[in-house]
Amino acid sequence: VHGAALDPGNSLVVTGGESEMLRVWDLSTKQVVTVLDAPGGQTSAVAFSRDGSWFVSAGEVPPIAWNARPL
Repeated sequence: VHGAALDPGNSLVVTGGESEMLRVWDLSTKQVVTVLDAPGGQTSAVAFSRDGSWFVSAGEVPPIAWNARPL
């Protein structure tokens, strides 16, 4: 894991690393709830918006904004 972010509600963590995938973890169950395809190489940083409605991943490619509401 090279990048991780905790959502403002403290219920989810998004992690990214060398694979072209982001994993979304439910902290209450400690299980992966979804895996997102993050094309373009490794993810080195992840950050949530203040309201938790979206997050951004960045790394070897330009930053990508993701909708966090369906998670």
